[in-house]
Amino acid sequence: MSLLDKFNSFSYVFYIGLFVLPGFLIKSILSAAAPAKKERDMSYFLSCLFYSLINCAAWSWMYYAVYHWATTPGRQHPVLFWIFSILITLAGSLVIGLLIILAKNLKQSKWAVKWLDKLDLNTVHPFQTAWEFIFSKRKTNWVEITLKDGSKIFGLYACNSFTSDSDERDIFIEKRYDVDDKGEWVEDAGSDGVYISTGQIKTIEFLKYE
Repeated sequence: MSLLDKFNSFSYVFYIGLFVLPGFLIKSILSAAAPAKKERDMSYFLSCLFYSLINCAAWSWMYYAVYHWATTPGRQHPVLFWIFSILITLAGSLVIGLLIILAKNLKQSKWAVKWLDKLDLNTVHPFQTAWEFIFSKRKTNWVEITLKDGSKIFGLYACNSFTSDSDERDIFIEKRYDVDDKGEWVEDAGSDGVYISTGQIKTIEFLKYE
């Protein structure tokens, strides 16, 4: 294979990557902002392909402008074209991902729901369960967890705590507390957190963290 053939082969792979990569980046951004229910491989791939098409339609003019600039006779800059194309892909995917998240949040805002109701348009919440809705906020709260056997666990849910997706619904509380006779919460100094497995939770009460 000649050097030119190798260059052309790399170009084909590069262009395919520029088209396919944005879909996976956008999907990852959306999943990070609002973890969704697990999808089948084909469904996930089609979602990524759809977002790639959106990205291509949104930024094709910019790719063309960079290509035209980098391939003008007497000013050949193929390496710069690759670099700028990668930057456009990364930045464009981030922008589209954030815009989709913003659109979803606006759709569920009070004023948007009010106007959509006036137009007789039904709104579907982006979260499928209350579990996803609550824990996607990543708020710091005191929590009082009542288990199905009647016992209670008091703790702090913060940045080092964790909840799984809607299928599992287990939870890790980073700090455990005991409640004394006066009703005051006292940190369990010997505890390094509490894990509660799927199916044990009856209710979770969230208390404002102050």
